[in-house]
Amino acid sequence: MTRENLEQQRRKIKDDFLSHLKSRATVNAITRLMDRVIDSAYTKAVAPANGNQIAVLATGGFARRELHPHSDIDIIILFEKPLEAEDEEFLKRFLHPLWDLGLSLGHHVLQLKAYDFDPRNLELATALLDLRLLAGNSRIFSQFKRKELQHFLAKHKKEFLKVLLAAQDERHKRFNETIYQLEPDIKEAPGGLRDFHVARWIGHILYGIESNPEFIRQNLLGRGELRRIQEALQFLLLLRTYLHIVSGRNKNTLSHEFQEEISRSLRYRGKREGEKVEALMKDYFLRATVIHGFCESMTRRAFPPARKISRPLKSTAWSTTVVRHGALDFTEESVLRENPANMLKLFYRSVKYQIPISENALDTVKKHLGLIDEEVRSSAEIRDLFLKLLRQHKGIYQALVLMHEIGLLGRIFPEFDRIRCHVIQDFFHKYTVDEHSLLTIKNLEDLYHASKPGARRFGEILRGLGRPELVMFSLVFHDVGKAESGNHCQKSLVAVNRIARRIGLPEEAAEKIRFLINSHLEMSNAFQRRDISDETVVKRFAEFIGTQENLRMLCLVTYADIKAVSPEALTPWKEDLLWQLYVETEAQLTRAFADDRWETQMDEGLVEEVSRYVTDESGRSKLRQFLDGFPRRYLKFTPKQKIAEHYKLAAKLHSPEDLIFRLNRRKSTYELSIMAFDRPFLFAKLTGVLSYFGMNIVRGQAFANHQGIVLDIIEFEDRLQTFKLNKSEIEHFRETLQKVLQGQESLTGLLKKRESSILYQPKSRGSVATFISFDDHSSEKYSIMEIVTQDRFGLLYTISKTISQNGCNIDVALISTEGHKAIDVFYLTQGEKKLSLEAEQNLTASMKEGLDRAAA
Repeated sequence: MTRENLEQQRRKIKDDFLSHLKSRATVNAITRLMDRVIDSAYTKAVAPANGNQIAVLATGGFARRELHPHSDIDIIILFEKPLEAEDEEFLKRFLHPLWDLGLSLGHHVLQLKAYDFDPRNLELATALLDLRLLAGNSRIFSQFKRKELQHFLAKHKKEFLKVLLAAQDERHKRFNETIYQLEPDIKEAPGGLRDFHVARWIGHILYGIESNPEFIRQNLLGRGELRRIQEALQFLLLLRTYLHIVSGRNKNTLSHEFQEEISRSLRYRGKREGEKVEALMKDYFLRATVIHGFCESMTRRAFPPARKISRPLKSTAWSTTVVRHGALDFTEESVLRENPANMLKLFYRSVKYQIPISENALDTVKKHLGLIDEEVRSSAEIRDLFLKLLRQHKGIYQALVLMHEIGLLGRIFPEFDRIRCHVIQDFFHKYTVDEHSLLTIKNLEDLYHASKPGARRFGEILRGLGRPELVMFSLVFHDVGKAESGNHCQKSLVAVNRIARRIGLPEEAAEKIRFLINSHLEMSNAFQRRDISDETVVKRFAEFIGTQENLRMLCLVTYADIKAVSPEALTPWKEDLLWQLYVETEAQLTRAFADDRWETQMDEGLVEEVSRYVTDESGRSKLRQFLDGFPRRYLKFTPKQKIAEHYKLAAKLHSPEDLIFRLNRRKSTYELSIMAFDRPFLFAKLTGVLSYFGMNIVRGQAFANHQGIVLDIIEFEDRLQTFKLNKSEIEHFRETLQKVLQGQESLTGLLKKRESSILYQPKSRGSVATFISFDDHSSEKYSIMEIVTQDRFGLLYTISKTISQNGCNIDVALISTEGHKAIDVFYLTQGEKKLSLEAEQNLTASMKEGLDRAAA
């Protein structure tokens, strides 16, 4: 067969798939084609005349007849006796033509009776669990499979399983140990095809299972369970086949652009493109959950969870459960029929006493889920058990995840089951709604045991709460309203009110939970979209919060909620801002009248404090001149030593062209301080040069005094590690900035050149309509402009330039990005006053025009 002929046959198979979308027929066709290619190559190679018998075996997906269009062709060449020179020549005659055909061939050469387990080569060991004869001697194949392989498994069973599951743990960690990736790897991610293979391999090693129906005969699966697993498997095979064919390579990641194409091809319905994708991804996660559950169940059978009980437990507490082999089980199945609430009691006791639940108990719960009806889920016992579970300090998250996995959580609370595998395509939340909600519980639970200073301070708030279970309860249900369209906070409130009435939640507790759910975005919006150094903002937020208890609870909800968006969502910078808002708001709630009077008398004391860091004895009057005119929020919230540093920088200014530059590293961000005499478009040019160097700006502030000295402070992230890896780039940045400010370098030209780089090419992730609004109430001194638009390279430069062109000054810029959506907030003045209505309208029109022009 020629390479051209092979490609022609492959194209025919691919075209057939696109016409009927039947993955099983496609992988079978590709497998048959490769069978013929391997058999032909073996025949033409001519076996050696030395009598050494050979068998060519398919392994992996090739052996299972699940060969995808661009999968590797994995084979084993088995020799009966040690290799001689003639055998080496045979291998060349056999393999070289296959490589010439362009096949991605993976091969192992083994000798009968000579293979021994190597824990460093797990790939080969697992390959031996899926074998099929392609060509050659059937006798030595049969001997290898029926005798040698069985001896190998008996000898190395425990070691093999340990290595297999250790590799699985490592693989799962690469995906943050969750199936809910919004761009999942269909092959390797938790819940993907590899999880199914691991479950099959465990079945083979432990029970000798070689076909799926044997799981039923071994009482490991019911018929319905096996049917759901096979349906899930076929769905994943369909997606992987489609990805291979459309991408033209061995692609297994279901990325956003392919999600849109596949949802259209599979004819998912929706009023908008996003709804079709959400429906596709929900189907994927539902199937991945089935596969993952199968894998986890088989993993627990390989190494049953157990805990050594060092002290006897009260007999009165264990009338329905018992510890067997270190794991919790029911005394007998009848206890569930007598009282279905015992299912929840099992999980509560598991968490309270830190005893794992046996696989038999989980199977028993799954069989009896139908016993939980409206009467059971409305009982006071269910309410009390659930709240007691949420009151524990360790194991809550794992218990809820397991309850959700086997269907118990959704059976008790149908409202939560409605968000099972629910996808919101906003490119910001990394996880499905149910996984996000459960991760908030993990984040809160982790605070009980936090060791890092940043998290430990929030942990102290949690440990000081009288009823932490109310915060946990709120987090479990805070997003259940996302199952419906509309305001999800209001929809979640409706659902929680229904739950509260059903389980008879005391009104005081219900009122607290309603407050937390209805307000769970307020604190996040306050510190990310408002300047919390503005005392008016903090005062208004404190008025909204009302009490210290509300503040503490909402702060914890906000922390856990943001951290559950994605691993990168709660940056150290955002964590510090949240903490600052908490501290400032608590101070507002407890501040005495005398404190307010003292505030108005602080100016002389301020000069005294700053002067301690100024060595120049004659500098007191100059210091006063420097401080004169700076806004009070700068003087109040900036450390006095840093104000002194700014004063020393200002002393170096001698001419209008001077530019004083200081760059400091702050944890995960850099802080750039620029001191200069005021000039047009200064802030815009700063942001433009930072964009040119690939920096992600997160916050900007601009201050000016009566001397016309401007202090711009910009905080940014160096995501590409340009400054860290190339120290010379810092000087290059300084030189470029100087040239741009002095008109020696065209910033527009620089940005156009950088925009053409592949690193800055925008990904196709849908579009965001531009929305511009003004808030004239939250600040007494500033007009607050909020812009929501499509994130793109150089966006902040475009915005700040347009603001300057309209004669407005930026005092504070708060920059936030959610996926491909930019949400930027600017505190503006015009002529040192708030903007007039006409000025706001003119700026809005100019901004829309400028953003549209930049996007074109």
